[in-house]
Amino acid sequence: MSARMKMLKASTTLCAVAMFGGSMLAACAGPRTPPSVGDGAAASSRLDAAAARSSGAAPDGGVGGAGAIDGGGAPALDGPAIAWSGGVPADGGDFVVVGFPAVSPDGARVLVAQIGEDGGRGAPNLVLEVRGRDDRTVARRVVLDADDVFGPPPAAAPDVAAANAWIATQGQGAAWRSLAAVEAEAASLDAGPWRFRQGDAELSVDGAARVRVRVGQRAVVSAVRRGWLKPSPDCVRPLKADRGFVDAGLRIAVVDVWYLTSDLCDVDGEAHVVAW
Repeated sequence: MSARMKMLKASTTLCAVAMFGGSMLAACAGPRTPPSVGDGAAASSRLDAAAARSSGAAPDGGVGGAGAIDGGGAPALDGPAIAWSGGVPADGGDFVVVGFPAVSPDGARVLVAQIGEDGGRGAPNLVLEVRGRDDRTVARRVVLDADDVFGPPPAAAPDVAAANAWIATQGQGAAWRSLAAVEAEAASLDAGPWRFRQGDAELSVDGAARVRVRVGQRAVVSAVRRGWLKPSPDCVRPLKADRGFVDAGLRIAVVDVWYLTSDLCDVDGEAHVVAW
């Protein structure tokens, strides 16, 4: 039986949904950790750039619009920042997130921004996490929970100033540095493995969560990250890993993974740290 396909967009998540009889299978390009957009400019320009992007007036010839968070010619930033665009969360307001993921100067900590899918509601939401080199969360701040958006009472616009202050505090006196985005190379876009290269470092991830890192001709990581695989029996595997951020000098990377899911399985994508 041929599949009836349709596209669903919820928040930052894009899902291709196929109907097979009475069941539904969705391949979701899951919630993304917002990308790095460079470094080197004054801190005061970060939120100005974010506001311009959210209004559609992308500076320096970049791509505008509230969803345009992929660099696209915007001024270089000196680290991660968030802003709020529009009205209240229940009435079209949403985050503008730039400069993530980011790494501490010593490479000991990574700052990631997690945006959940939130099913058909598409409610804005954002969680900030600081991870160690072992991928364990050492600090966490919920900027906005999707379950609070519609209330009662409906949520007010989140306090992004406090969230940005928290980001600075977690830097422990040193400025965060945005990680450079690296385009995935894949033998098969559907099955991987996905490879991310910077300098002489190559990170590869396959659908079974086998992670390998080579530096030149030397293998420095070879492991199965079972924690990356969702335990729910209703979830369809394998995972996909189509975007990475690498700093070969600090021997650290962040990989975005997402999952093939069914109508019985609601699984958000995640960012994971790999260090060597």
